[in-house]
Amino acid sequence: MFETLCAIFSGKRKPVVIPPARDPWEGSDGYYVASLRVHLDDIANRLSRGGCATRTRFNPQKRCAEFHTPAGEVLARVEAHGEMGCFPYKAIVTLSVLVPRAVKRLFAVSQFGGCRVIVKESQSLL
Repeated sequence: MFETLCAIFSGKRKPVVIPPARDPWEGSDGYYVASLRVHLDDIANRLSRGGCATRTRFNPQKRCAEFHTPAGEVLARVEAHGEMGCFPYKAIVTLSVLVPRAVKRLFAVSQFGGCRVIVKESQSLL
């Protein structure tokens, strides 16, 4: 380690720059789905503990939340709808047809903070 530090300070070796961590929900402020983040992260944690490594993020192009694998494969998208200045009254979950039945049931019984949840399937979530 001492040799590495000497090489960096002498200019013979450049330090490795680690970029700052990026919030996967960056840009979600002002969208109803952002108010569901705690509920969606909880579902992702339950899925991960059950053997299906899952994370959540905000997709600014589609204006929705996504459940994805560490490899980036999208398993589900969640859109939220509401009235101006209120909590969302409806969440639409679009699941990949490849998602196991147990995962589909988990979404079907989720409350998302009391809003109505509609679960749909799609052949492709591109």
